Amino acid sequence: PTLSTFHLRVNLNDPVMGDPLVRRAFAMAIDRQAIIDSVLQGQGVPADGLYPPGLSAFDPASDPFPYDPEAARALLAEAGYPNGVDVTLRTGQIETEVRVLNAIAQTAAPAGFNVTVNSTERSLWDADRGACNMQAGSIAWGLDYPDPENVAALVLAGSSASRTNCGYGTYEGVDQVQALFTQGLAQAPGDERIATFRALEQLAVSELATVIPVYHGASSYLINPRIGGAPLDNQAAMRFANITLGGM
Repeated sequence: PTLSTFHLRVNLNDPVMGDPLVRRAFAMAIDRQAIIDSVLQGQGVPADGLYPPGLSAFDPASDPFPYDPEAARALLAEAGYPNGVDVTLRTGQIETEVRVLNAIAQTAAPAGFNVTVNSTERSLWDADRGACNMQAGSIAWGLDYPDPENVAALVLAGSSASRTNCGYGTYEGVDQVQALFTQGLAQAPGDERIATFRALEQLAVSELATVIPVYHGASSYLINPRIGGAPLDNQAAMRFANITLGGM
């Protein structure tokens, strides 16, 4: 897997998606493995949280959102929607992202979610994402550097206009999440820092579902057996300086 996380950014100010019960229900209504097997043809792994495999804070034991339509429907009823609810997912025109969202719509239907996918050309999507003119929208996030802080920032407003307008600076619990983020930034690499960023993920994602993770990307390459020297890094980028050539 590459250091990337495809997820849904949620409008935390929305009357429907602003309810953590609805968000948790939606997260449990996504059959991640089926989407990876069909739409992505195996090029990915299910995302159970923020951190992709390969990061120190990745927790292989974490599974807060197993695909469980019946449990999701029960959460929806608890939130006040016993007959289901309408949700619109926003995206641009990247074919894979559109297909993934349509697959989410299919797997979420048995849980009571009537999902519409609104796909428009990029300038309109960029404007709506920035203004958070949406209930939820697709975000394909590739890490700039291999550290949990680079993806943990997605549950805080920071300097992002989109996240600010979506309520990532004002949701209930954000002060505690921000405190954990600040604490993690100040800690040296090691077990304590890992525990801090995992605690942040537990609160912001597993409990509050401020973002809804879907999958971590993966890439496959055919490499001649004569090539050595680890030519690919964990972002699937070719590192020509490290390549060595062997004999036939």
